[in-house]
Formats: sequence, C-alpha cells, structure tokens
Amino acid sequence: MIARWPPPTFSPLILLMLTSILFAASMTYWLLVRRWTSRRQWVALADWNREQGFKFVRFDEGEIPAPLTHISPRPRIRFCLQKAPNMFLQLDSSESLAETLNLFVRHIETELAPAGLHPVTADRSVIRLFGMEPFPTLRGADRFVTFGADRSAAESLSKSSAAALLPPDVALLLHGQHMILDFSARPFDAIEFQRMLALSDQIITHLPISVAAR
Repeated sequence: MIARWPPPTFSPLILLMLTSILFAASMTYWLLVRRWTSRRQWVALADWNREQGFKFVRFDEGEIPAPLTHISPRPRIRFCLQKAPNMFLQLDSSESLAETLNLFVRHIETELAPAGLHPVTADRSVIRLFGMEPFPTLRGADRFVTFGADRSAAESLSKSSAAALLPPDVALLLHGQHMILDFSARPFDAIEFQRMLALSDQIITHLPISVAAR
C-alpha cells in the first residue's frame, strides 16, 4: 500500500525567508558592482590610505589649504589625502580652473619666494593661477618656462638641479613654505602618489636656497 502525503500548505514564514535571502543577495551584488565601477577610485584610494597612513580630509565649501588660498575664485576640492607634511589634492574644474588639477603639496621648513617651472608641453598648470611673471629666456626653456615673483627668484630656480630632476610633464611651484608638484597630466592614483613622494624627496634636497623670500 502506497503512503499518501498531504499536499504542502502555504507558509508565509518560508516565503519571508526566501524573500529576505533574495533581497540580501541582490544588495550584496549591487554593492560589489558599485564598489568596482562608480566607487572604484574611492576604494583604491582608501586601500592606499590604510597602507601608507594617509587620511581623507574634508574641507567646507570655499575652504582650501595654503598656499592655494591665493587662487581666486577658489576651486572645489574633490579629494584630499593628508599625512604631514604631505598632501594630495584633486581640484575640480571651476571658474578659475578649466580642467581638474592633480596636486602634491609638501610643507617645507625654508621660506621661499614664489617661483615655478611650467612644462612647455602643457597648456595649463597650477603655476598660471598665481599671477607670476614668465621668464622664457632663462636656462632650460626647451623643457620648462620659468615663472617667478621677480627675475631673481625665477633665475635661481632655473639654475638649480631641481629642473633636471623634474619630469617633462610635471610642473613645480615653490611658494612660501610649500612645494607643489602638479601632475595633472597623469592619473590620480596610488602609482603616481608613490612617484610624487619619491620625486619630492629628490627635489627637496636641490631647492635653490637663494630663492628665500625677502
């Protein structure tokens, strides 16, 4: 004799459990997709921050760190990663910026008069936002246009070894107690961060002392 089982009955609890599992799986999939697509840059930067000891820093509307306070109107900061004395900044395009700028800012002990090296192959750099005078006839004009608050500051920078160490697509700005490397022609990622840190270590030992602010 074959046993007959009663037909299964509808269970709201089982339906609720299955719905919850489906919802959790869908949310996990959505978060993973978002993590590796629209949020991929944030994730990569966060991973690098943890490894190197940098931290994300938020600025209020209109707030910007020195020496970029000299830029008017002030651009909006998209990303800021900081570990004293170093800072990585990505500035969004605004009224003062035609395009996004990628900057490395390092605080230095020496007070320097404004001077900079702008790559001849670049249409833009942070240097052009500081209203300094160009001196295209100074040494090294085949690779960089030298800018300065005056000719003495520009000439001292052009004669230093800093120009020889600087890659042709990276701009250098000295301003007060800050050294800025503009690497806007390159990606804003961990690989370039490591390169800028190493480059700054090399350049900082070849800064022109005679460019000290008067």
